[in-house]
Amino acid sequence: MLSIASMTGYFAADGMTPAGTVTVECRSVNSRFLDLTLRLDDTLRFAEPAIRERLQKRLTRGKVEVRMSLSADESALPAQINESALKRLLELQSAVLRHSPEAAELSVSEILEMPGIAHTAQTDKDELLQAVLAVLDKTLDGFIAAREREGAALAKVINGYMDKMTSVVEEVRAAIPQILAQLQAKLAARLEDALSQTLTQQGTLTKEE
Repeated sequence: MLSIASMTGYFAADGMTPAGTVTVECRSVNSRFLDLTLRLDDTLRFAEPAIRERLQKRLTRGKVEVRMSLSADESALPAQINESALKRLLELQSAVLRHSPEAAELSVSEILEMPGIAHTAQTDKDELLQAVLAVLDKTLDGFIAAREREGAALAKVINGYMDKMTSVVEEVRAAIPQILAQLQAKLAARLEDALSQTLTQQGTLTKEE
């Protein structure tokens, strides 16, 4: 019985980390070798070497694309705002808008990203990395299972063709003695006919002499 795993597949999963919810998508198409493409949020770039190593350990073939995004939850929001720095930033923004009314105002997220505005408790990167890898493993479990299911479906079709071919081969094998007998009979008949024609021609030549 043929057993194969498909090189194409898709699976997505998410999970909680100290910095928020991580979502991982993994998809692949057929490729002779393992070809990895990683698309990570900037906040997760530090984990790229470990993520790549984990993928190389668990996957051997396929053109694989992994997307990983991080959505911050309430625990990841700034714990404190530097009010004096915020006031100065807004004053500067007002000055810019007076001179350039067409300029766009800063969004809340852009303001919070400005240096010195917000103070957030530092996330332990080792703890975050382990949580990210746990979500990646969960995604890979589902991804590999999906490829195995697709491979099983393909193997079923191929096995069906192989069974039909085996049946035809067995039928032909069983008929070989009869086929050989028919061929031998035809060959004997042709030889006998050729010999008869030769003898007839020789008899005709003898009479003419």
